[in-house]
Amino acid sequence: MEIVDSNQQVFGYIRKQSGIKPKDFHLFDTEQNYVGAIQTTWINKKYVVVDREKKSVLEMPIMTSGIDYDVKDIEKDRNIASIRKRTLVTYGGQANLSREGFYMPIMDLPDRTLMIIGLCYVLNFYIQT
Repeated sequence: MEIVDSNQQVFGYIRKQSGIKPKDFHLFDTEQNYVGAIQTTWINKKYVVVDREKKSVLEMPIMTSGIDYDVKDIEKDRNIASIRKRTLVTYGGQANLSREGFYMPIMDLPDRTLMIIGLCYVLNFYIQT
């Protein structure tokens, strides 16, 4: 899947591991260079993001219901971002249901932004399936 910015320029790519309930989603930059992966650990009930060197850098708890998700920087041992699932309210009714989305901060580092976007994608993947 291509990730594009508001100007329709490619920002990166996400590739899902094969299967209905994959364990890993791999992240690539615009040059198709490996950035990292999002791993689902059902036993520990969290998503873990690993970088190019396979080092765990971010984690987010798996919640079966919820609209706010905290992303923790493992090295700094603190939350660095919050992903919020919201519906953009317009005129009302059915139109609102199609305007649901994830809202997140843009990080200073493109790789970290791609990782956060990847977490949003994984959340949506598991919520929809």
